Amino acid sequence: MPRLRPPAAAALLALLSPPLAAAAGPVQIRPELALETRWFPADPAAPAQMDGLQAGLILTGDIAWTSPDRTLRVRMEPYLRLDGRDGARRYADLREASLAADLGDWAALVGFSQVFW
Repeated sequence: MPRLRPPAAAALLALLSPPLAAAAGPVQIRPELALETRWFPADPAAPAQMDGLQAGLILTGDIAWTSPDRTLRVRMEPYLRLDGRDGARRYADLREASLAADLGDWAALVGFSQVFW
């Protein structure tokens, strides 16, 4: 999965922030925290490979906002992974970000999201 680079993330947040500033409504935040461990029982085949236990901490969740008249909805899902031993596995990205607007007879959804069938 490609990582969202900081300039693209900043541009997307700037695009999604006007509805939040235009009309104050409650922002719902549902955080998730997970601890991930991996165990490498075999000796490494190369000096750069890990052995033993490797722990990682994952922070993710949903951030959602709905306008008081329910015509605008903003949803974001940030993701942060911190690894105890491997700096290449530490990263942050934005998994989902969308703006949904109810335009009377029409509806618009702008952004990106994961779709499950």
